Amino acid sequence: MYLKLKGYNDNMAIKPQSDKRFSFYEIDVNGYKTIGILALYSPGEQSSVRLLGHEAVNVSHALALRRSLTQCANTLPPCMVIADIDFSVLDWQSQCTLVKTWYEPRVGGVGKSRHSVYDINNEQLQYRLKNTLSQQRQFLIADGHHRVFAANLPGKRKVTLPVWITSNSQTWVESFTLQVQLSAPVNVAYIDQHFSQYGMTRTVNNAASHYMLHINGRSYSYCLNEKEIDSGKQSIYQSGSLKVQRVIRNAIAALPHVLCSQPTKMCDIESSELFFYIDIQAPLVSDIFKAAQQGEYFPEKSTYFIHKPVSHAMLERITADCV
Repeated sequence: MYLKLKGYNDNMAIKPQSDKRFSFYEIDVNGYKTIGILALYSPGEQSSVRLLGHEAVNVSHALALRRSLTQCANTLPPCMVIADIDFSVLDWQSQCTLVKTWYEPRVGGVGKSRHSVYDINNEQLQYRLKNTLSQQRQFLIADGHHRVFAANLPGKRKVTLPVWITSNSQTWVESFTLQVQLSAPVNVAYIDQHFSQYGMTRTVNNAASHYMLHINGRSYSYCLNEKEIDSGKQSIYQSGSLKVQRVIRNAIAALPHVLCSQPTKMCDIESSELFFYIDIQAPLVSDIFKAAQQGEYFPEKSTYFIHKPVSHAMLERITADCV
């Protein structure tokens, strides 16, 4: 059973870890840096803040997770949430001290990511951060939908979740690749005709394409012509990134001879007449935010936020060294 997160405007609070000071946590993936604040999310406290989800939640998984959260919440990484904050205007680097830098293997990728924790040793900056966060009324859940949902479930034991609050201007998101297996071979001309029914046309401009089809060892790019989409039939919310994700899944689902279609970050099978895969244009964070505000949800496994925090237990040990 799946439920959709409507946003938590009651019983939610964001505050420093264990009533201590905020710390900055930065992750660098191949030069793409994201900086955020390590904080705590505490259900049960009156607040006007809303956490917006952009994916559906499996209730069975959330219930199982609730039990583990009450026992060992700190073994999980902090939930990644996004706020409309620009940390660069705070000039934080000149007011912080580097506590530790280390490297971790990339989750679902090749190479390593660099992690750094900074102590905020300026009390005025601490105050500005608290004031900035108090003015935020909406946060977007990037990673951790099930943990947030589980923490808000009723229970005897109160759950406090660690969160990593990042900026919408410094968050990098990718799309999953769709792997499709067929029971009978198809050629590109047939796929072209089928895709055209969904407003998708072949293009030679790879840079402006929404999709890249890989079949029989060759690649073909496609653009989504929004004017050709019958919104009455497709019932597609008018957000560019969401439309791109939904249309291709509708087209694949209606394609004859499809045995299975699944999202992946690493495609280790060469394309053939019976197996092809499709790269999808990366969604915009602003589109994800907009869809969540409208109560619309991206398909499962369509957004991949590339910066993955380490466990809260490890971060807690590091921030304990902060003065």
